[in-house]
Amino acid sequence: MELSRTRQRQYDNIISKAKELFVKKGIDATSMKDIADLAEVERKTVYNYFPSKEKLAAEVLLNLDLLVEFFNCVKFDEHSDKTGYEILEEILLIWAKDYSKYEEALIYSYHFDYQYSNKVNKTQQKDAIDSLKLSPIGRAIEKGEKDGSIDVGDLDWAQMTFTLSGGCIMFIRDRLYRKDVVSEEINNQLIAAYIKLLLKGLKA
Repeated sequence: MELSRTRQRQYDNIISKAKELFVKKGIDATSMKDIADLAEVERKTVYNYFPSKEKLAAEVLLNLDLLVEFFNCVKFDEHSDKTGYEILEEILLIWAKDYSKYEEALIYSYHFDYQYSNKVNKTQQKDAIDSLKLSPIGRAIEKGEKDGSIDVGDLDWAQMTFTLSGGCIMFIRDRLYRKDVVSEEINNQLIAAYIKLLLKGLKA
């Protein structure tokens, strides 16, 4: 649905304020009234755009620029001379090196998964998998399976993309959650070791 300029500004403002509160307080602890108050609109106005907090939380997730950047940290070039494994290695090493840059987006994605994972329908799940398959990491694994540089074992490349991405993100988010009790140096070492272990296991 195309919005007028005024309504688009209001829509963007609500998403911005919702993101601010969701990241700061968590999704569960944030009410639609909290969002309306911070956005300086009536609560019914928020509901006019988003019929539920789940819908609003999902829209915030889709508008997290850092999360998009995280998954697209390397531009995939299908004509590159690099093997699929080499491209995958480049992506995962960037994740290991720069993960803290994406902390806000990764932590928010954790809150969203925790809150709504049991409510994700088959269509939403398929959309998420399709999106991953088209991302640089998905295309690198697909290329690696075809050129023989990546061993996906008993999985196909699409299943491996979903499994590998999910495992990496869960491990990194766990480290971010423990940053107050584990030093940054130790977290860096653990993430780097985890990534290297994954890469070693995938190399054909």
